[in-house]
Amino acid sequence: MSDAPHICFTFVGDVTRDSRLRRFRQAAAEIGRVSLVSTSLTSSASLRRELPRFWRSGREEARALHADLYLAADLYSLPIAAAAARHAGSPFIYDARELYRSIAALVGRPVMQHFWSLLEQRYTRRAHTVLT
Repeated sequence: MSDAPHICFTFVGDVTRDSRLRRFRQAAAEIGRVSLVSTSLTSSASLRRELPRFWRSGREEARALHADLYLAADLYSLPIAAAAARHAGSPFIYDARELYRSIAALVGRPVMQHFWSLLEQRYTRRAHTVLT
């Protein structure tokens, strides 16, 4: 499998509880080498405080992998996959699982909805493929 592609997944959440990501990783493992750059936020963690930390550390970790393909498995890890793919000159895929700006946690929070919309627009333009 020396010519097999190296595929890097980025994700925020509990990987063991995400069947979609598990299936993607299993399928990828059948054709190549798979890496995962992720963080699992505890219920007491502040997304606003922890995400920027993960974006910095995860970006460096993902860049160091020099993968052939990056897959952002959620909006929260999208900046990491985009930056690492750009650094490596590799394509990346964005798995837009849902319309994040419309999730229940953002109802009545127009500033946060706008922030996530802008972030998604910025990085999806660079994506080779967007899955919905």
